[in-house]
Amino acid sequence: MKWFDSDYDYIDEFTTQWNERYKKIKRIGIILSVVLILIGILCFAFPEKVFTTIQIIAAIGLIVWGVLVKSIRISQQLSSLEMRCGWLVES
Repeated sequence: MKWFDSDYDYIDEFTTQWNERYKKIKRIGIILSVVLILIGILCFAFPEKVFTTIQIIAAIGLIVWGVLVKSIRISQQLSSLEMRCGWLVES
């Protein structure tokens, strides 16, 4: 348990973290909206291939998501192993 530190600025720490998360979510939203607009334009230009386009985009998204989640889990496992064993894993 951490004791209260009267010299530490908790409000500034909270607002800093809040603003960082807000900026990250804002960037993700902008990128997602641009991607969706591009998908809409492509589907408008090639209407007979809408279902195929959606399938390809979903497949690519699932592959990327799976790779990212797996790599994050592996890095978390390595860091917890380093902390428990007290040794550094070379990457």
